[in-house]
Amino acid sequence: MNTAKSEHEAALEALHAAKRALRQGNLAEARSSARQAAMLDPGLPDAWLILAGLAPPAAGLAYAQRALELAPDNPRARQAVRWLEAHQAVHRKPEPVIEAAPRVESAAKTEPRPLQRKLDEPSTPRRGLLIDTWRAFRRHRAAVLGLALVAFFLGLAVFAPIFTPYDPNLGSFEHLREEPLTRFEPAPDVLEQCHWRGTPLESWGCSTFIAGTDRGGRDFYSRMVYAARTSLAVAFVASIVSLSIGITYGTVSGYAGGQVDEIMMRFVDFLYSLPVFLIVLGIQSFFSLYWRSQEGFIGWLDQINRNMGGLLFLFIAIGAVNWVGMARLSRAMVHSQKGKDYILAARSLGANEVQIILRHLLPNILGPLLVMETIAIPGYIFLEATLSFIGLGVHSTIRGGQTGVDLPSWGAMIRDGYAGLRTSPYLVLLPSLALTLLTVAFNFMGDGLRDAIDPRTRKRR
Repeated sequence: MNTAKSEHEAALEALHAAKRALRQGNLAEARSSARQAAMLDPGLPDAWLILAGLAPPAAGLAYAQRALELAPDNPRARQAVRWLEAHQAVHRKPEPVIEAAPRVESAAKTEPRPLQRKLDEPSTPRRGLLIDTWRAFRRHRAAVLGLALVAFFLGLAVFAPIFTPYDPNLGSFEHLREEPLTRFEPAPDVLEQCHWRGTPLESWGCSTFIAGTDRGGRDFYSRMVYAARTSLAVAFVASIVSLSIGITYGTVSGYAGGQVDEIMMRFVDFLYSLPVFLIVLGIQSFFSLYWRSQEGFIGWLDQINRNMGGLLFLFIAIGAVNWVGMARLSRAMVHSQKGKDYILAARSLGANEVQIILRHLLPNILGPLLVMETIAIPGYIFLEATLSFIGLGVHSTIRGGQTGVDLPSWGAMIRDGYAGLRTSPYLVLLPSLALTLLTVAFNFMGDGLRDAIDPRTRKRR
């Protein structure tokens, strides 16, 4: 019973795919999906109607008669039979029929009308894949909460100068490790640098340390908001690098097959067997110790890295190894898809390999890959925070006479506040709370996307 039910569900999914392809004008994919639906569940009249509209009149008449047999009250089936009987003499070359269908005596002939417009009107309300996914996603309350939190942090990061009173690197030796909500009298030169000067927030925000200050007398709230830029930049850049390299490598490997696939995947297996954190740690150590003493092109890259606060080498280190899992997943999905009917149909219509990969394979595997990458984002954020905590991440402090951009990071802020944990616990608790909220938000989003894209999970919910 479960097998019959799963075949019926698969047939309905194939039928919906055929209707979407028909609306988009992709006739080969529509015919392939309709044929698959009819083979899985021969009792679907809409599948036979789509086949009738895409076949020559002689073969299409048999399909339409089968649909009329299954649904005698269906006006589209009656119209299809009449229209195809009227035009049967035009096309003499029949198309092979999937399953023989008994002939049904046709009704009185009427003026022929285009069948394509009727087939474009499914019996159920039309909804696109994105609409279905969004409706399933918004029913997942944790996923909606995660999306709201990510949007909140993204808004803080983009509009940080608006939401913060002071520059994150503006410090004062008169206010070291002040408690949260401490009032102070700003000096005239400090007041001039307040972002909220001249606004209704000036009377309170420019003279209050909302979250206290750190050991350098810098406004801790401002540094926390600007640190969201670092974490989100690492999250999105690492995701883009992972998707770009991993999908390209895995798709080429899976589609080529044979010896090419074997050689490419053995290299991936070698990288996958190595501890990711140790590789990133080694790369960052190499950049920090060796590259600083170089000149020429290497020195130029080091200068760019300093101007970016250490993010350039961090992007290189994280992106160098985190594409491996994405490559293995995309290769497995390409292997499962490249033998499907729609790929064979595209090849039979003359599509070359690049067109098959870009127009047919990638759209069918991209959704699950994006879900997996969303779930992997918290790992990138934690990796950046860990590297910054041990001093190999962004340049949160200027040491050793090196010049560069002082970039706030939640990991570095936790490290700097750890020494005063007993006397000033907020220096550790606040960035830890922000880091936890952001990673949990991405986890909730990934779980919601996975449940929304998977039709079986979507129906259970």
